[in-house]
Parts: sequence; C-alpha cells; structure tokens
Amino acid sequence: MRPRRTLTCIDATRDELRTIARDYWNNGIRHIVALRGDLPPGSGKPEMYAADLVGLLKEVADFDISVAAYPEVHPEAKSAQADLLNLKRKVDAGANRAITQFFFDVESYLRFRDRCVSAVST
Repeated sequence: MRPRRTLTCIDATRDELRTIARDYWNNGIRHIVALRGDLPPGSGKPEMYAADLVGLLKEVADFDISVAAYPEVHPEAKSAQADLLNLKRKVDAGANRAITQFFFDVESYLRFRDRCVSAVST
C-alpha cells in the first residue's frame, strides 16, 4: 500500500507548505489528499483554497493529488454550478482525482456525476 498524507492549507504559509511538501517527497510520500481545511471560528476569508494548494504542490514535485468533491454541494458554495467550477479549478491546477464526501441520496450523486461529465465535454 502506498503511503499518503492529507494536507490542509489553513494556518500555514506558502513557504511552510512548500517545506512540508518537500519533506513528504523526500520521505517517499507521493500521494497527497489536498484540502483547504476548516476555517477557525470567527476567521475571515482564507488566504488559500484547495486549488491553490494543488498548484503549490505541483510546483514542488509531481505528486499524485486527490481533492474533495461534493455531490450534495459544499456548504459554503453559492450554488451547485459554483461548486462544480471550484472542482474544475482543482483539476485544472493538477489534481489527479476527486474523492466525494459522504452523501445520503444516490440520485444527488448521479446528478453530480452527470454534471461533471457535461462540464468536461463542453
């Protein structure tokens, strides 16, 4: 089994994240689950998002990167379309795959899958 690490970009500078990424690479870790992470209570807009983290990781090394996807829409997303565009930004930044959050309605997942396929083919 390949080792993998989860990395968030909350409460870390870009330089700190680059150092962490280089340490991971130098220690044989090639797969990273890249997440923005939960904002601390009362904090404002984050300095980085998951797509930014993916781009930073790809600048450091050719990591295999997984990102989060939300079949039932991320709670902070303005709409399902905005959420899908955010997923596209993560993929365009270099993500290799998306892992869905838990969902309770299979139909919501199937609609999400269809929207993803449509977004790729247009």
